[in-house]
Amino acid sequence: MLMLGGLYAVASVLLTEGNTIGQMSMYLMVGGFLLSLMAPRLGFYIWIIFCGYNDLLKRLLVVGGRVTQEDLKFVLGITPAMFAGVVGRGA
Repeated sequence: MLMLGGLYAVASVLLTEGNTIGQMSMYLMVGGFLLSLMAPRLGFYIWIIFCGYNDLLKRLLVVGGRVTQEDLKFVLGITPAMFAGVVGRGA
């Protein structure tokens, strides 16, 4: 089931017309939240790394094409969603 979800995410990112980095960020946000909810310690460590590299991902949106408000919401929502998963589980 997890394999089918990953295949759907990859196909969705590669075959859509919008900004591919923004689309990938949407799946990173959902996946990061679920990871942090299931494994809070690992999620916390990955959250620290994402806090440092989130700005780079935001700057790469410009390279990916037309930037919309929705893409920006997805990129900037990765770290708060992961932190909500860590805190929601009660690490």
